[in-house]
Amino acid sequence: MNCESVQQELELFVLGELSEADCEGVAEHLRGCAACRALEAELRGVVCEVRQAAQSVHPTPGFQAAVCAAGRAAIAAERRRGLVLRRLELAAAALVLLGIALWAAWWTGGRNRGVEQRATAQGKPEVWAPERWQYRGARAVPTSVADEVVVCNETMYLLTRGDVTGGVVAIDIESGEPRWRSDVPSLGYLAADARRVFCLGSVRPQAVELLALDASEGELLWRYSCAGLNPLRAGSRPMPLSGDRVCWTVDTVAHLVDANTGKALWTSEIGGGGLLSAVAVRGETLYVASSRGLHALDVRSGEPVWQEEFADGQAADARPVLALADQRAYVAQERSRDETRLVCLDLDSRRVVWEKALPKVQHLLAGDGILYVRNQGVHALNGATGAPLWSYAASGCSPVSRDHGLVFFTDAAQRGRLVALDERTGAEAWEIVRVRSCNAFTKVGSTGYIKTLDGVVHAIALAGSR
Repeated sequence: MNCESVQQELELFVLGELSEADCEGVAEHLRGCAACRALEAELRGVVCEVRQAAQSVHPTPGFQAAVCAAGRAAIAAERRRGLVLRRLELAAAALVLLGIALWAAWWTGGRNRGVEQRATAQGKPEVWAPERWQYRGARAVPTSVADEVVVCNETMYLLTRGDVTGGVVAIDIESGEPRWRSDVPSLGYLAADARRVFCLGSVRPQAVELLALDASEGELLWRYSCAGLNPLRAGSRPMPLSGDRVCWTVDTVAHLVDANTGKALWTSEIGGGGLLSAVAVRGETLYVASSRGLHALDVRSGEPVWQEEFADGQAADARPVLALADQRAYVAQERSRDETRLVCLDLDSRRVVWEKALPKVQHLLAGDGILYVRNQGVHALNGATGAPLWSYAASGCSPVSRDHGLVFFTDAAQRGRLVALDERTGAEAWEIVRVRSCNAFTKVGSTGYIKTLDGVVHAIALAGSR
């Protein structure tokens, strides 16, 4: 899809009213077009503001369906108007709908129900989940992997809302109160260690920077610049390592940087294989995947230790996904718009153990002998053989996380819900309804944290959870 055709569909995309096929086409274009992403953020901001203002409104399902039908008809009728006029119409229509919704709330006695949790099947205990706090104003772009929140040392770090870039804010996870806000523009991709917060920035065209902020105050400590790079191709999350080091892949180059000074310790070009995955480390060996195979580097020097090319490897623009666990590496390589090649490699023998083709994979999580695969569903595979253990149908874009025998993710179907499954059997343990998110669920103690698509971070008390 080109810019003109995407911009014709953006209103319906933001409202979640496009067909699945059209939604995928728009999302694919947005990943590579900053101008259309900026327009999407503007339109999404209008919708988010209306939703936040009307958070206490709960009109009846029939009324909601009628309003959605009217909105779809109005948007379809006005598609050929100019973009500026259409934006004004969208804002005006949103205000009108807000007024109607407020009237409906008064008429039906609507009230703020907050996060709602219920048992998923008869005989399963209901777990009451009141919210401890909310934080509003976080950046939330469904097509982006840059805006994940990070929790480290009782502090949550997240990106604040902005047109294209935003600042970083530190939140106390117990109270939800901000500890500091940084004015340094950031592209996201947050990571943290005990003393620093790392993120990406871009101060001028064709220049990408790795930034370090002081974890206690938010002050800028240093910038590590890589000139001559397209910022749209530079997005990978940095990884803090032991010994005050941080590693980061940019395009086709891996960098190891001194976390105290921001000086390069080494750089290693890995050519011929398209974009590199984010890094993974085992001991003093660093692993990174390309579309051709898996590469092992010495963490101390950046020198190649070995590389294993997979049969029929071919360069691709999509960034591979890499996960390590149990002496094995799992690499997901995009082979077409709809298909991913998943390869398991034994790290000791450097032998491909198994591989299979799957519908497009968004995220991998490995541990305790199981590989969890997230696409338009969640699948548990035997890590050693690739044999399926269980599958769970769930649409959406959130990664999988796990804690104390449970795996968590959000399902975008209907009103959305946060789901917890038994990691061994795939049986439902509990769910929280009315949760729509493209971010991972993070559990610390008896509290769970999730950022929803309206840019609100929810701290949920899971008193009955394991």
